[in-house]
Amino acid sequence: MKLLYTFILIFSFGHSFAQSVINWSPEIDIASSSYSNLHPRIVADRTGNPMVIWGNFSNSEINFSRWDGTTFTTPIILNPSNLPVFTASWAGPDMASHGDTVYVVIKQTPEDTNHVFLMRSFDGGITFSAPVQVDHLTDSASRFPTVAADSIGNPIVSYMKFEQGFINAAYVVARSNDFGMTFSNDVLASSYLGENVCDCCPATIVSSGSYGAMLYRDNFNDFRTIWCGVSTDNCASFPFGMQVDQTGWQINACPSTGPDGVIIGDSIYTVFMSGQTGDARCYISASSLTQSVAGPTRELTDSTAFVSNQNYPRIAHAGNKVAVVCKQINSTFDGQLAFFYTDDIYSGLPQTYDSLAMGNITNGDVEMTADAIHVVWQDDNSETVKYRKGTFSPTQINNPGVEKLVIYPTPSKDKFSIIPNKNTTVTSVELIDALGQTMLIPFSSSASSIDCNLKNISPGLYLVKVLQSDSSFLLGKIVVQ
Repeated sequence: MKLLYTFILIFSFGHSFAQSVINWSPEIDIASSSYSNLHPRIVADRTGNPMVIWGNFSNSEINFSRWDGTTFTTPIILNPSNLPVFTASWAGPDMASHGDTVYVVIKQTPEDTNHVFLMRSFDGGITFSAPVQVDHLTDSASRFPTVAADSIGNPIVSYMKFEQGFINAAYVVARSNDFGMTFSNDVLASSYLGENVCDCCPATIVSSGSYGAMLYRDNFNDFRTIWCGVSTDNCASFPFGMQVDQTGWQINACPSTGPDGVIIGDSIYTVFMSGQTGDARCYISASSLTQSVAGPTRELTDSTAFVSNQNYPRIAHAGNKVAVVCKQINSTFDGQLAFFYTDDIYSGLPQTYDSLAMGNITNGDVEMTADAIHVVWQDDNSETVKYRKGTFSPTQINNPGVEKLVIYPTPSKDKFSIIPNKNTTVTSVELIDALGQTMLIPFSSSASSIDCNLKNISPGLYLVKVLQSDSSFLLGKIVVQ
């Protein structure tokens, strides 16, 4: 029997905390337009200073710049001249950091005959090693590498793998146990229904402790939904997969956009774009890695918000603090970089947003440290990579009326039980899904337990809210099978 004490879903039913006030710096150019601006990615070093990469299509180069305490350094080209890099506005090289260890992965062009490489820095991006080949492919092709660092700083690299003729696309994962000097043979981390992945959509690999999540867009009879390959052994294997996108988008074309995610506790929070409603909208979902059970999907913005053509969402966290950015068109048909934030993801991600920038914005990225948020984006008016920093002082306030709830068993199928508070009486039990929909469920009480009926409740993850006679309430989570 496993007792669960935490609430992981992304509800917005009224926060029990005060949001931090974020103070944003003016936007700046990281470098001049001569360095181009494609597909920027940002991470932070050991002291919280940002480091940024981006692509230059005309020269097949990848640029790197870091904050030196005063300004961004003059960009350096990471790839040797004999190793041209695939880069575009919608895809390109990826980066991860662990303290002052920095990893950058690239795909050499032409894609059908060349390999995935990794470059390393152990001094916060001051110097980088020569490229190390990651894949061991001889009769197949690769593309779209992405990288994460594990809990001790070793790189984990995933990439799309094709058979000859660019068929049977799948995502695989290779690990290093010597900080990127060598890599293991790849293991399959997709195709749990025997289908292919969407062969022109980038993916994301996420690692935290023993958990790993391979987030990718699937292609099952043209249903191009987001899936998660689940690992509980530090990405050595991915025996389980779950569909974390419940939009059911079917399209006979390639959307050329993939998911992003963060692991907090035992849950994977995933952001992605779907066009199921007829308009490109960004979504967030929360799913259990322990139980491999996907939760419901919710739009980032309220469905009545006057925005359209959202795309390329990115997510970051520092503890329970979560920030999301995406591009969108607002009600006056202006492009903007939308920003969503919560001090505590367990209390929900608000559907309201701030606009960090306006203009011809193609995509962006976000990184969080303990006291700051770093945001970069591709601005095609100036043809530069733009940067803003937000600083804050946390002001979390606990609500003394909220207690934690002990639920068993979980997962549950027909019913579950709650350990009661002996000093008060339960007046109602509610289930709330990630869309904020509330359902009263029948229950019976005794001295030892409160027994709740799950008849006609759809599978998924739910918040359980128990209201008590003294006007307090308890919160917990339940996985319904």
